[in-house]
Amino acid sequence: MAVTESELAESALDRGVIDALRELPSPDGRSMIVCVAELFMQDSPALLQQMQQAVQREDWLALAAAVHALKSYAGNVGALRFMAQLRELELTAKAGDGLQCIALLAPIPEVCSTVVAALAREAACS
Repeated sequence: MAVTESELAESALDRGVIDALRELPSPDGRSMIVCVAELFMQDSPALLQQMQQAVQREDWLALAAAVHALKSYAGNVGALRFMAQLRELELTAKAGDGLQCIALLAPIPEVCSTVVAALAREAACS
């Protein structure tokens, strides 16, 4: 049985984290889910670009640093599976295994897009 895009987006975020964020007020009075979703959507493209550039330069420490930043964002928004993928990539980058880094990086942009879509939907519901 195929998983629909909607189901994939729904499973991209941990419901407990999203519900907790929805309850927290932000400094400007909006729901915290809206604030963290906006930050993730704003900053993730640049981090993905930094990752690609680091791989092109074979700069595994720079890759690890960019992955670490995105991993932190993923945790903050409840994208726990994505965070686990990023953790594996970060550890591989720190180990300097270039071929494995390339393989692990390949699905990251698509998964990130799925997280962005799920966050956009959650933010719209707030």
